[in-house]
Amino acid sequence: MKKEMTFTTAFEKFEKILQELDSGELSLEDTIKKIEEGASLYKICSRMLSKAKNTINTVNKKLEEE
Repeated sequence: MKKEMTFTTAFEKFEKILQELDSGELSLEDTIKKIEEGASLYKICSRMLSKAKNTINTVNKKLEEE
């Protein structure tokens, strides 16, 4: 069974890719691979943040009802 990536892990990998891209030392092929990997990590982080926001909103609504 594959373990789901945590937000922290995904974000740290995303930051590392940004640093690698910013260095300007990657070949065109590596740059494309890093951009694809970064886009995937961005989607993972975005989904996790959206889920967290929805959970917080649900909890807040329940608290307001009490």
